[in-house]
Amino acid sequence: MFIKDVSVIEMVKMKVHIRYIGHSTFLLHLNSGKEKISIMTDPWFDKGTFYLKRIVPPAINLEKKQKRDFLLVSHSHRDHLDHATLKYARKTGIQPLYVLQAL
Repeated sequence: MFIKDVSVIEMVKMKVHIRYIGHSTFLLHLNSGKEKISIMTDPWFDKGTFYLKRIVPPAINLEKKQKRDFLLVSHSHRDHLDHATLKYARKTGIQPLYVLQAL
């Protein structure tokens, strides 16, 4: 796996590109020189729910041909992970990562 293969010195030298997609979603591109990975945080691409409406559309289309290795979900609210993104992850084989919210 990527992190195990990267030394601390390489991590300091790692190139990181962060793109704000909207609401709670960011797309992180990490390049160690040996390997490149991408992580999408808290992906929310739905138009909204009955109680939560998206005002501004996401900066990218979920279906856009762009490398995504992992989905990082910080907690289980509908505006941090939606059904459309789960279907996309299953279809494309993207590995979801979950951070459990402390109670």
